[in-house]
Amino acid sequence: MSDQEQVEEVIIVDQGDVEALREFASEHDVKTQEIPIFGIEPITTVTLVIIGSAVAVAVVQHWLEVRKGGQVIDLRTDIPGMYRNKGLLYGLVLILTKDGSFSVEVKEPKLMFGEVINSITSLLPNLIQGDAQSISQSIASAVGARAEVAYTAANPAA
Repeated sequence: MSDQEQVEEVIIVDQGDVEALREFASEHDVKTQEIPIFGIEPITTVTLVIIGSAVAVAVVQHWLEVRKGGQVIDLRTDIPGMYRNKGLLYGLVLILTKDGSFSVEVKEPKLMFGEVINSITSLLPNLIQGDAQSISQSIASAVGARAEVAYTAANPAA
């Protein structure tokens, strides 16, 4: 496929990011069109089609991923919570447990961030029940050489 061939991709964007995305896309000769969807999406998101050369669309998609920040996996309750956090550096996964937190720093986030997140989420049933040592071993085994894992114990006075 030529990088000049026009491609279309559907993306879902937080309302607060739409204007910045449109501005960035315009700078890269990528057009945006809003798709009105009623009753399906939460009100905090907007569905857009981005149209441009394959390379330019890929640049816009990557920019959006970086803008979303790092991944948080909260295991402090019975039902794990997962969300992206703009306050965390893209490529960082923060896993919160009752006993402390694990940071997983992906070495090549552009290529492996999604893979590392998928590897970790496949472990969720075991992570919820594990102690710090078993969680650390499980995560390190799952991510292998793709990331560095560090543990910080919870402050008992907090």
